Amino acid sequence: MTSLRFDDFVSELLQASTGIPQGSPMSPVLYLFYGADLLELEDKDLRDRFAAGYIDDTTIAAISPTIEENIVKLEAMSERALEWSRTHACRFDIAKFQLVHFTRNEKKYLPLPITIADHTVQPTPTAKYLGVILDRKLRWKEQAEHAIGVGTRTMMAISRLSKSTFGLPHKYIRQLYRSIVQPKMEYGLVVWYEPVRMGDGGRRKGSVGIAKKLGKVQRLAGKIITGAFRTTAMEVLDFHAGLPPIELHLNQVVFNAATRIASLPPHHPLYKPTQRAMKYYPHFHRSSLHELFHAFPELKGLEMIDRTRIRHPNPAITTRIAPSREEAIREVETYEKNSVCIYTDGSGYRGGIGAAAWARGKDGKEYWRLHHLGSSAEHTVFEGEVDGIILGLDIVASIPRVTKATILLDNQAAIQATEEQPTRPGQYLTDLFHTSFERLRTKRRTLTLHLAWVPGHEGVEGNEKGDGGAKRAATGESSPIPTYLKKLGELPRSAAAAKATHKIQIRKEWVSRWRKSKQGKRITKFDNSPPSDKPPKVYKDLPKRSCSLITQLRSGHIGLNQYLARFRIVDSPNCSTCNVPETVDHYLFSCRNYLEERHTLRAALGRIPLTKRVLLGSGGRREDLLKYVNSSRRFPLWADHG
Repeated sequence: MTSLRFDDFVSELLQASTGIPQGSPMSPVLYLFYGADLLELEDKDLRDRFAAGYIDDTTIAAISPTIEENIVKLEAMSERALEWSRTHACRFDIAKFQLVHFTRNEKKYLPLPITIADHTVQPTPTAKYLGVILDRKLRWKEQAEHAIGVGTRTMMAISRLSKSTFGLPHKYIRQLYRSIVQPKMEYGLVVWYEPVRMGDGGRRKGSVGIAKKLGKVQRLAGKIITGAFRTTAMEVLDFHAGLPPIELHLNQVVFNAATRIASLPPHHPLYKPTQRAMKYYPHFHRSSLHELFHAFPELKGLEMIDRTRIRHPNPAITTRIAPSREEAIREVETYEKNSVCIYTDGSGYRGGIGAAAWARGKDGKEYWRLHHLGSSAEHTVFEGEVDGIILGLDIVASIPRVTKATILLDNQAAIQATEEQPTRPGQYLTDLFHTSFERLRTKRRTLTLHLAWVPGHEGVEGNEKGDGGAKRAATGESSPIPTYLKKLGELPRSAAAAKATHKIQIRKEWVSRWRKSKQGKRITKFDNSPPSDKPPKVYKDLPKRSCSLITQLRSGHIGLNQYLARFRIVDSPNCSTCNVPETVDHYLFSCRNYLEERHTLRAALGRIPLTKRVLLGSGGRREDLLKYVNSSRRFPLWADHG
C-alpha cells in the first residue's frame, strides 16, 4: 500500500502492485537479485571473457592476443547486454560507457573504438570503476595521484579548524586525520599498492614511489597536528603526531586486507584465485593477489571465516551473564547445587596459548582436560576460552547420566559467541562447540547446557583451578584428544593473531628506525619513550598553542636566532645579549635576559634539577615550562594572554 502527498494533502491508501517503498533498505539486495543474470552473459567456464558488477555498476571484459579480437568479443557481449536491458526495463546510458584497452605492449596497442547499437565508444587511457582509476598499463599512477589529491584537499579543509596558535588541540586533529583523511586516501589500497619490503641486494621493492607521494599528505597532517615548522624532519613529525611512518602504515593496511582475503570460505568468488596466488608466484603478469601473498607468506594456512553463515539457536543451550560481579558469585552456589558444574578458562602465558576445563564429581573425583593450542603468534586467548568450553563438554560426556550441566568461565565474549552468529576469528571453534554438543545430545536427548559468567580472581575454587590449568596448558601440557575432537589437534592459524603479530612487528620496526635516526638519537637524550600510534602524553589536555610550542622546543625548529639565521630572517644566529648561539638550551638554561623567570622556574621545581629531560620529557614539568615561556615573552604569538 502507498499514498500520495502534496504539501498538506495526503491521499487515501492505494494498492501498489509493483515496487517497494522509496529508501527501503531492501532496495540494493533486491536489485542484486534482479540484475544477477546480467552477469551471466557468458559461460562462467570461459576464461577469455567475463562480466562483473556491483549494484548498477557493470563491467564486461575480454582477453585476446590482439585488440581486434577483443573488439569482436566486446561488441557481441554488449549486444547481449542491450537485449537484457530491453527485457528488464533497465535502460543503459551508452554515452556513459567507458572503454580501455589494457596492455603494456606498445606494439600491440591500437586505439580502436567499439560500436554499440548506433553509438561509437572511443577508448580512453583511464577509466574509473567503483571509485578506483584503472589506467591502460595498470601502473596505478593516476590512482595514486588521485589519492594524493583527495588526501591533500581533505587535510587542507581540516586545517581550517586548527592553526599553530589556536583551534582544535592535537588529539582531535589527529583523530580527524585518521578517521577521515586516511580512509579516503587509502580507498581500494589493496588493489593498487604493493607492500614495500626489502628485496634482493638490500634494495627496497614494492610501491616505493607511491608511498613517498602519500607521505607528502602525512607530512602535511603531521605539521598541522603538532604545530611544527615546515622544515621539521618527517620522523619527528611522525613521532610527535603518533603516526607510524607512511610505508609501515600502508603495509599494515594491506596486510589486514590480505588477512581478510586469506580467511575467505571456499564458496567465495575470490577463494580459488587466492589459493592459486598463495601457491604460485609467476615471473610475468602478476596480480595484486600474487604480490600480497608473496610479501606476506605468513598468511598461508589461516582459519576460514564465513560471514554469510546462518546458524539457528539451540534451545537446549542457555547463557547467563550476571549484571555484577557480586551477583555472579552468589549464583555460583545455586549452579553447584542444581547441576554438574565445569569450570573452564583460556590463558596466554609465556608466549603460549592454553585451554583448560576442570570439574569435581559428586564422589569427589576431579576431572581435568588441558589443551595447548600453540604460540601467541598463531592463536589468541579468545580461542583458548572457546576451546576450554569444548573441553568442558568432553568432561560432561565422560560423566555418566548427566542431564543438566553448567559451564562457568570468566570471559563474557566467549559466552556471547556461543549464542550469536559471530563472523569473527575463532568461528571454527564455536562451530565445533555446537557440533560437539549436538553429537552429545544424540546420546543424551534430555541434556541441557547452561553457560554462565563467573568473575575471575575472586577466590572461586573452580575458576582458580581452571586458571592454573590454562597456564599449564599454555606452557605445553595437553591431555589426550578424543577422536571426535581431532580438529583440536590441527588448528588453523588465527586471523586475529596474525594481525596482532604483524602490528607488533610494525611497532618494533618503527622503534628501531627511530632509535637509529639522527633526530631520534637527539630527542632520546631527553625523552626515551618509544614511538607509539597513540597521542603522546606530553600533549595531554593542552591547548593548541601549547602543543605547538612544546613541539618546536623539542624539535629545535623554533623562532630563536640560531634557527632563524638559517633562512636569513635575522642577521646573526647569536643571542643579542650573551653573544653566543641562541639555541633552545641557551634560552632555557643560561640566557641572561631571563634570569628572573629562570629563578621562578627553579623555585617551582624545588629539589628537582633543571634539565632538558625534566622540562621537555614525556613525564616532564610542562606547566612550569609553559609558565617560564609565557613570562619570558620571547614568543609573543604563543604567549597565553589570558
